[in-house]
Amino acid sequence: MKKIICIVIAISVFGLLSSFKTKIHSGGEIGNTGAPGEGTCSGCHGGGAAGTTVSITAVPDFSANVFDPSLTYTITVSVGHPSLTRFGFNCEVLGASNTNAGVMANGGPGLAFFNLGASKKSATHTAPKVGIGSASWTFEWTPPLGGNATIYVSGNAVNFDGSTSGDRSISTSLALATVPTKVSENSQQQISKINLFPNPAQDITSISYYLSSTQKVTIELMDITGKIIKTFVNENYEAGPHSSILDLKGIQSGVYFVKTSLNGEKISQKLISVM
Repeated sequence: MKKIICIVIAISVFGLLSSFKTKIHSGGEIGNTGAPGEGTCSGCHGGGAAGTTVSITAVPDFSANVFDPSLTYTITVSVGHPSLTRFGFNCEVLGASNTNAGVMANGGPGLAFFNLGASKKSATHTAPKVGIGSASWTFEWTPPLGGNATIYVSGNAVNFDGSTSGDRSISTSLALATVPTKVSENSQQQISKINLFPNPAQDITSISYYLSSTQKVTIELMDITGKIIKTFVNENYEAGPHSSILDLKGIQSGVYFVKTSLNGEKISQKLISVM
């Protein structure tokens, strides 16, 4: 009877260990972004990098690879491969000291945050994400008040055959600098007093703003990937206060950004559409 009990316990422990190991791997492993001192997904997944792509985009966009400390960015990490249909990733945003630069928060579906020691926060997939040719994850990033930041990402496209061979992994990084203080202080703001109301909005909302001089104004609606959904305004206006009605009919419920552009100046504001 004792031998049978021991065998049962051994089988149970083996089962728990096996399921724990599977959970770790299917849920992503942190500390593999390609940042200094770290490995990448290719450390475990064989098959090379052929065909796999990784991209980092943001709303508002990082014009000239510069971030504005006064803004909160929605960052999208996309991993693609033409013939594989399951994807994963690991991402960190670090400063010059190889520690957290700013704050990552509000992860979208299929994304989780974990602490890597006391000074690093890591974003990774909760399970391999299914996609036709690619898959994406989003999170919000509040930048540091100064200094530089680098976004490190390692992406993985897998064949889901129960092994790590035949998978395709590749890594990338995006180096960002903060807006130079002198430029910010000395530049003349051409548009100000921007306000969206109501927000959240259903069917219509309005945007009001003030122009310091005659300008050609473009007002567009973007989704969280940066894709232009609709153009509301694209014409010249004289200096002074202005307001425009934005028609949201046909726009699905969700989070969008209203981008106002003129003469190289771009300002994006979050808009929540409710049907």
